[in-house]
Amino acid sequence: MKRAAILSTGAMLLSASVSHAQLPDLTYNRVGVSYVYSDVDEIDENSKGLFLNGSMELGDHVHVWGVVGRTWFDYILPAPGTQPVDVDFEAWLAALGAGVHHDLSDRVNAYARVGINSVDSKAEISLPFPVEGDSPDDSSVTSSFEVGIRFSTARHLELFAGVGHQDDATSSHVGLEIPFIKAWAARVLAVVSDDSDGIGVAVVRRF
Repeated sequence: MKRAAILSTGAMLLSASVSHAQLPDLTYNRVGVSYVYSDVDEIDENSKGLFLNGSMELGDHVHVWGVVGRTWFDYILPAPGTQPVDVDFEAWLAALGAGVHHDLSDRVNAYARVGINSVDSKAEISLPFPVEGDSPDDSSVTSSFEVGIRFSTARHLELFAGVGHQDDATSSHVGLEIPFIKAWAARVLAVVSDDSDGIGVAVVRRF
């Protein structure tokens, strides 16, 4: 389930970068660009991802969100009796969903959200001998669910944490968002899932 673990990590990182509560100086009306770097335990290799995400408020307690992006990694697959096999993996992810949130205090907010995720993946396999046929690929549609909590500090920094589930993989995340100029912020977070862990950075524009 290495593909599911990678995509679950990517989705969790992205959903964290677009979900925000109605606390001081925070809004759900935003777009962002995220970069994800993950360590995949099963193959002991690193995956990378680049994503565009956005969200929009529909009311005081409801928002919609969307994500589109690409994740990829290369690894060497041992092949007994012959040369190792080079595998190039690539996946495109598109997700759309909605969420609700509620203020627990003037600085603490909790949220829950659901989404539908479409994934198209392909593995390019370089064999030491010629073969006929196409490289293996796969397409899937899965659902996701996430709950989390955020805390806004006196300096308008945001601390956040959450847990999500997608395609039989569970992930948890924790991180920090830092404003640097008006309407712009940087976000850093760490994610741990069933079969991988990673870090993510994002630049976010608030509206």
